Amino acid sequence: MKLTPFIVLAIMLFSCTGNGNKSEKNQKIKDLDSESVVIDTMETSTIESEEKAEKPTRVKTKDSIVGLYYCKKSGDTYVLNDDYSGLFLPKSGNSCTIDWYKTGNSVTVTFTGEMEFLGTQRLDYNKNGKFLIEKSEIYGSLKYTKQ
Repeated sequence: MKLTPFIVLAIMLFSCTGNGNKSEKNQKIKDLDSESVVIDTMETSTIESEEKAEKPTRVKTKDSIVGLYYCKKSGDTYVLNDDYSGLFLPKSGNSCTIDWYKTGNSVTVTFTGEMEFLGTQRLDYNKNGKFLIEKSEIYGSLKYTKQ
């Protein structure tokens, strides 16, 4: 088989795509009519893939919103950690893990883990009074006071 300029160009373009790693481990040599062409196979081990897929680390906040919030009316508690994780502790039932973030005067809480089906809850945040307000269909407005 004769290598035309088009085939050589195509092989060069193919070998230049990907991560650009030209180590011997990722290269295979093909023999075409006694001429050697190096092709980058872009092989990746599963260990390397798993290392790249690590979860991003959470940046801790120094926001004064971090803490424990208790509601007298329902007996429930929200715990907001400085790494934007937390817990929802209902008066009756199992605790739920949460992720949270603050935007303006509201806190968005997303239930995670086994209680992920509960979805997302938006709470109003009163910076001066140090409390959260949850609008509940069953209880109306619930006030969670910082402890």
